[in-house]
Amino acid sequence: MSFISRGWFALGEEFLSALRWQIGKGDRVLFWADRWCSDEPLKTAFPRVYRVANNRDSTVQQCWSSEGAGGGNWQLHLRRITAEAEVTEVANLLLLIQEKVLQPEREDVLAWASNPDEPFKVKECYKWWRRESVEVTDMVDQTKWIWKRKVPLKVKIFMWLAFQDCLLTKVYRARWRPAEGMTCELCNAAPESVDHLFGQCPAVAALWGLIGAATGIHTEFHSRDEMWQLMKSYSRLGGSRLHARVLKTVIPAALWAIWLARNKRIFAGHRFYVENIWEDTMGLVAAWGRALAGAGDVRIVRGEIQVDPG
Repeated sequence: MSFISRGWFALGEEFLSALRWQIGKGDRVLFWADRWCSDEPLKTAFPRVYRVANNRDSTVQQCWSSEGAGGGNWQLHLRRITAEAEVTEVANLLLLIQEKVLQPEREDVLAWASNPDEPFKVKECYKWWRRESVEVTDMVDQTKWIWKRKVPLKVKIFMWLAFQDCLLTKVYRARWRPAEGMTCELCNAAPESVDHLFGQCPAVAALWGLIGAATGIHTEFHSRDEMWQLMKSYSRLGGSRLHARVLKTVIPAALWAIWLARNKRIFAGHRFYVENIWEDTMGLVAAWGRALAGAGDVRIVRGEIQVDPG
């Protein structure tokens, strides 16, 4: 698989099958692993020939010789073949590629299989991605609100990763380091996943209670989906626009404060106190409110968040 194909591999086999290489000089395309002359890679279409290939990572260019009639010919670099089935596959393979001729003056171009004359563009890839995957479309729609929050960019990225379940929690790390423990450092009672750390962990339950009292909105949730619904409820807050903008930073601030406290617990041995996380959360809300939301002063008065104009 070429370096470009590897980069798009995460989109799935269905996506890769929708692309095709248009061969120029052949130095960017793998002869056996990429799709360039049929609907499937040659290693899949001709498995017996692939098994006796000397170099399975050859580019198309490396399998081409400019010498010979017609401007060049193909050289497969195979080990000795004896089985009749292997000879038949070699013949069929050569028959398939015999009309293909390298063009040294042109670059290899990735294109859509349905329209080979149209070069591949990332914009078109995104359209395909959304059209073909309902799950992806729902994910994009559900996370739009993240990028509209008046919080620092690093916090937006952190929240986006959390909603994709891609934060480096212990459960996530166990995918490639299963020997490590997965127990939550805050409660020592359950595996540390995104849903547990930010919603289910009893150690943070009191924090969400304080936030609910300060904002007047029910803040109990147990999963990322419930958290998204909660954020939607914050988007319908009443009061002034300034007050609403500041309140919409409360949950991002709490999530960020929990994550920082969790890291300090793991890497520096700090104790986890809800009172400290509450103070950190309100400090972030006040700082972000002044710097990003246009507020003057943000403070807690009789258990409620009050916002003064800047």
